Amino acid sequence: HKMFADGEFKTVIECFGRLNKKLSQDPEILTLVGVTNYRLGLHDDAEKHLRDALEIKPSSFSTLNALGAVQHAKGDFDAALATYNECL
Repeated sequence: HKMFADGEFKTVIECFGRLNKKLSQDPEILTLVGVTNYRLGLHDDAEKHLRDALEIKPSSFSTLNALGAVQHAKGDFDAALATYNECL
C-alpha cells in the first residue's frame, strides 16, 4: 500500500503481476491492479481487470466506482453513468 500511496505505480504493477498469478481469483487484487493501471493511463488494461473482478464479486462498490472512472476517462460517458448508477 505504501508504494501505491507514494505513486510508484510501475513497481506496484510488477508486484501485482507476480501476486496475480497466484491469486487470480481474488477480486480485491484484480481491483487494485485495475486501479493501478488506471492511474498509469492504461485504461484498456484497467477495464479488463476491473471487469474480471466484477465477474467474481458483481456488487463491489469500489470496483464499480473504479470502472466508472475508467469509462469516463475513455470518453464513454453513457457507460460510466450506467456503471455509477449500479453503485447506488
